[in-house]
Amino acid sequence: MQTNPPFTERDLRRRVGEVIGRYGMLGDGDRVLVAISGGKDSLVMLDVLLRLRRRAPVRYELVPFTLDPGFPDFDTETIKEQVARLGAELTVESAPIAGIIESKRTNAPTCCPLCSRLRRGHLYAAAPRHRCNKIALGHHADDIIENLLLNLFFTGQLAGMPPVLRADDGRNTVIRPLCHVYEREVAQYFAGLGLAAVPSACPEKNLQRLRRQWVKDVLADLERHVPRIRNSALAAMANVRERFLMDPRFLDRL
Repeated sequence: MQTNPPFTERDLRRRVGEVIGRYGMLGDGDRVLVAISGGKDSLVMLDVLLRLRRRAPVRYELVPFTLDPGFPDFDTETIKEQVARLGAELTVESAPIAGIIESKRTNAPTCCPLCSRLRRGHLYAAAPRHRCNKIALGHHADDIIENLLLNLFFTGQLAGMPPVLRADDGRNTVIRPLCHVYEREVAQYFAGLGLAAVPSACPEKNLQRLRRQWVKDVLADLERHVPRIRNSALAAMANVRERFLMDPRFLDRL
């Protein structure tokens, strides 16, 4: 029986390099604000971008950046230490997100949508201040597939997280270099770095994960019957046939 070759860290870096080239994520002279949460995804992304930069055909700069939202126990010092071990210096900025959320708290089941908008707004504002024209986020392939299903099931939209997104503000471009790397591969790469992930300080992290965990469970159950379902879902997002959907903008007219 044929078996797949073992996964290596070099495989992951090569795949990220191919994705950067395919989607034109980085160009000569780019200065990238690399969003670091302290979790394994963002630290792996930073390490890969730092390593690829040594041999890249274009010259780009990286600005590792952490937004401190003001939640208790948000551990910026440990995040700084982990980034320093990768050979980079972390910029930390504080934002009164925790206070704003508390002042606007309603009977909604979660404040996650508001928190997400506030964090995105602060990232978009920080990039130009640091002379960055791009923002790198650490979403991996599983995040992107799960987001597609969350939108499909709960918001009535056929939408996901694109590899490159030009923001509505006209100033920023968001890139997702890990978009073709799966969570298990990120975890394996991270284990080889010998770093410590910083736990989330979000006060609603358990509630936040309820829907996403349900989608993860659905995917895991489907995968038992269709082993390559994640690969197929990821490929489908790059193979859109608009005429065969129901959006009137794309339908043939008589």
